[in-house]
Amino acid sequence: MLSTDKAWDKWGQTDPYYGVLSADAFRKENLSAENKKAFFESGEEYIKFIINIIYKHIYPAFAPFKCLDFGCGVGRLVMPLARRCKYVVGMDVSDAMLALARQNCLNNEIHNIDFYKSDDNLSAINGKFDLITSCLVFQHIPIKRGKHILEKLLESLNDKGVAVLQIIFHRNAPFLNKFSCWLQKKIPFLSYVVNVFRKRKFFQPPVQMNSYNLTEIAKLLTDNGIKSFFAIPTVDSEYYSILLFCSRTN
Repeated sequence: MLSTDKAWDKWGQTDPYYGVLSADAFRKENLSAENKKAFFESGEEYIKFIINIIYKHIYPAFAPFKCLDFGCGVGRLVMPLARRCKYVVGMDVSDAMLALARQNCLNNEIHNIDFYKSDDNLSAINGKFDLITSCLVFQHIPIKRGKHILEKLLESLNDKGVAVLQIIFHRNAPFLNKFSCWLQKKIPFLSYVVNVFRKRKFFQPPVQMNSYNLTEIAKLLTDNGIKSFFAIPTVDSEYYSILLFCSRTN
């Protein structure tokens, strides 16, 4: 298992909800029933938001039958997708995350979802999807791997389907902060030392935050049959990201 996958699986074992959304309310020790409800409500709001954008800017009568959520975590997005689609697939590299996602679906009596462990070639899935989503995932994947996975996702998109992909493209941080992150990638143990200085739990798993080149992403989309996309830029603290709505039709 690659190092970033190991870190993500560790999050699944130790602090899964915080691993997905890094707010203190979702820490293991703070995860009350109310906070857990808010966690899943955020997924419902996100899916409602992206569907409305597709209605408004891409397909006014969009009615996806088969959906894929890449990097599904504990099921924050697959459950609201399952309420709107006939069949949903969730993929994740973490066995612990997948186990929690299955349990969360059972707890909510949702049965039209299958979960598969992800690899770089998405070898566990077959066929095409009407809607593909990936939110807060690619930044944690090294860029070369991420671009390869993105190509595989686009290969799985129906001709009239829509892919909604969130990508970080810039980090507005001092040089020393960026250099520290670079060192932690090269020497993983340093991340535990950094945890001490930042008053985190010592063995909190490292999390890569990778920025992708938007020109390269645009070329990759074009080379893989995407003819149009609608983009929404966002800023979260020091990270600049873009939400891309991609389709093969003009």
